[in-house]
Amino acid sequence: MRTIRERKTAIALLAISLLFAGCKGDSPTAPPLGGSGGNVPPVGVSVALTVSKADPLVDTSVTVTATVTQSNSAVPNGTAVEFVASAGLIDGAAAATIKTTTNGVATVTLTSSSAGKIVVQATVN
Repeated sequence: MRTIRERKTAIALLAISLLFAGCKGDSPTAPPLGGSGGNVPPVGVSVALTVSKADPLVDTSVTVTATVTQSNSAVPNGTAVEFVASAGLIDGAAAATIKTTTNGVATVTLTSSSAGKIVVQATVN
């Protein structure tokens, strides 16, 4: 009986040791200052918003597309665009989200369970 208890204790200690051995000893590093992950947003950009349906029905989805240009050319891929809506859900979550561009375009899906005007704003971060 005593050897079974000793084996259980030894196995438990081994498991805990392996768990701690898998942890990295370095402390986490702080994110870079500026909040944008170190990337500087482009300056002098233009954002054009379009929607797939101008007058959608309640509980239907609308695709909101932001086309971002700089000097009449698409911004670099991966440029962050923050979408904020006055109501509804963007991509099924809160009324705000950040997407990145591909060929100068970023898209989200907007849904609302109530009728009324919703204002969507897109900002290049």
